[in-house]
Amino acid sequence: TYSIGNYTFAVGGAIYADDSTVTISNTTVEYSEGRDGGAIFSQSSVLTISDSIIRYNDGNDGGGIYVSGGSADISRTTISGNEGRDGGGVYAINADVSIDQSVLSGNIATFSGGGIYFDSGAAVAIDGSTVLANTAATNGGGLFDYGGTLDDTFREIRRIEPADVDGYRRLLEHSRRLFEAGFVGLADQPFDRPLAMLSQVPSLVLSLIPI
Repeated sequence: TYSIGNYTFAVGGAIYADDSTVTISNTTVEYSEGRDGGAIFSQSSVLTISDSIIRYNDGNDGGGIYVSGGSADISRTTISGNEGRDGGGVYAINADVSIDQSVLSGNIATFSGGGIYFDSGAAVAIDGSTVLANTAATNGGGLFDYGGTLDDTFREIRRIEPADVDGYRRLLEHSRRLFEAGFVGLADQPFDRPLAMLSQVPSLVLSLIPI
């Protein structure tokens, strides 16, 4: 079976599963694009993929496969040449993922986890597989485990590049300042008149100054 060149503005470029049982076997999914899960988006589902090829797909999180909740059992499958922000090949959050006798190669993450990105609550088991020549712009060319707590995240960053820990702390603090200024501080302020909007500019500008 071939699934080629699918596209959606939403999630799951080629295949979308929600609270379902989905079995994919002897199938090639390629050149598809979706917001999350360029090829396959699985949510609260039981996903089984075997003897298949997932390649050259593009998504935001999970260039190849995005799994949220439920489980995914991937065996004897090649996941290659996919591209995403986090998790070029596979992105998993709050899900049980098993990868057996498979190949993850040549996937690209523009942020973290070139091959696989583990987000909070993900349990991933990899056995008898090859993770090769995946790349990420920041953390985890092959694998990046975001972790369930902030300490877990710091531990993973420290494992890959200790010098990046301080930078991540600054990013968190800068994000907090933006949130405080843009959402907390301005939530009850009027924006119905140009002068009212202009009066909020100084606080917004101050929040944008790097730490």
